[in-house]
Amino acid sequence: MALLKNIIHDYKVNGNTEALADLFENEKVKKLINDISRWYKYNKQDVISVIKVHIIDYLKNSYEYNDQFNEKIFLDTMKFKVSYATKKEVSRTQKDKELPFGGMEQYENIVDLLTITEEHVDLLNGLRMLEENEQKVLCLYYIDGLKEREICDILGISQSRVNQIKARAIKKLKAYFN
Repeated sequence: MALLKNIIHDYKVNGNTEALADLFENEKVKKLINDISRWYKYNKQDVISVIKVHIIDYLKNSYEYNDQFNEKIFLDTMKFKVSYATKKEVSRTQKDKELPFGGMEQYENIVDLLTITEEHVDLLNGLRMLEENEQKVLCLYYIDGLKEREICDILGISQSRVNQIKARAIKKLKAYFN
């Protein structure tokens, strides 16, 4: 199996569209697709198709390949951007079967990732009071399991700023629940 770096290089630099088949067979990309698709209750194959379209769109229009390719940052950034695009697409095309947060415009909002149940109502209300950047940091840190250094690369802010935002969000949530 080809390395992800080689697949991306073949597609972006050499213009080989057949490399996309290898991309979707890559175990890490399969995991990314599965991670995103599990957030939706709709036909899994339909959601996977939407995800694949957004992966191709990201590679064509947003991603700039360079020799300093970092697989982890590539996958994390792609997951973040493709998740957002997929959320918008599924919300737009599934109006008759609204997602739990179908009225919200942004996936980056951590609240979009949770399924509403009675146990989550208090947590959801607490998360809603957070600023958007606080929600993004908590989402990337606690749900996606990224390190602060990786989050700063994705959001384009310093690691100390990520730490401050995370600490402020946790402090707000603690105050909310006390």
